[in-house]
Amino acid sequence: MINVKITAPVFKKNEFGYLERKADIQIAGDFNSFSEGYKFLRTQIDELLQEQQAENTLFLDHDRLQEEIASKERTLQRINKSIGIAREQFQRLQNFLERLGINPNAYSLTIADKPIELSTSSSVCAEVVDPISFDLLNQDDSTEDEF
Repeated sequence: MINVKITAPVFKKNEFGYLERKADIQIAGDFNSFSEGYKFLRTQIDELLQEQQAENTLFLDHDRLQEEIASKERTLQRINKSIGIAREQFQRLQNFLERLGINPNAYSLTIADKPIELSTSSSVCAEVVDPISFDLLNQDDSTEDEF
């Protein structure tokens, strides 16, 4: 037989909101194994702390709460990254609509009369290119019979 003894402090808030150690709870017992005794006595301590309305019952699930907080922080980071990407895409879409002559902030759809002039006047220069890159006047007339 193994004698297992557990002592736990009882913390309660004082009139200023600070935690004070009011008392200690101590439980002991004889068990066949330490793990069996510890599990049994730990549940007994938890019940006693809850009966006393002790504030340190929140500390019992500290590891579980830390894992939950870490998980929520990772989720928040993923959401913030997605929001940042969505904002950048929204800005690109607004710029595209403005170049087409559409006011992206207007309640109703309003299209400008001359969207090409609006978009080319500020940032793009239009260039006229001759689609035929060679001079037809300098060719001899013998090539006309081939077709």
